[in-house]
Amino acid sequence: MHDGIVKQVLNDPAVASNSNITIRAGTRARELESPDAKIGANFFLDVIPDTLVSRQAHLGRSGIDHQDQLITYPPKTEASLRNIFEEEGSPSAADGE
Repeated sequence: MHDGIVKQVLNDPAVASNSNITIRAGTRARELESPDAKIGANFFLDVIPDTLVSRQAHLGRSGIDHQDQLITYPPKTEASLRNIFEEEGSPSAADGE
């Protein structure tokens, strides 16, 4: 889920066509703690779910020093996560919850 959202954001034509932006997400050499993209020589960006925990986890690592370096997306709701992990045919899944 997250990787797909990161790719979608970074593959946007306005981002992908900007030669000043280096996309690091999805590259084999990318370390887990490295940022998703870089603008210019040293302005790093991360794409994260918009939660306090994600913000805290990303600030201060890998050159991410300010909230402005975080591109956020809405996290999945409890109901949508429940639908992903419940078996088909279960009573909750049948009710559409």
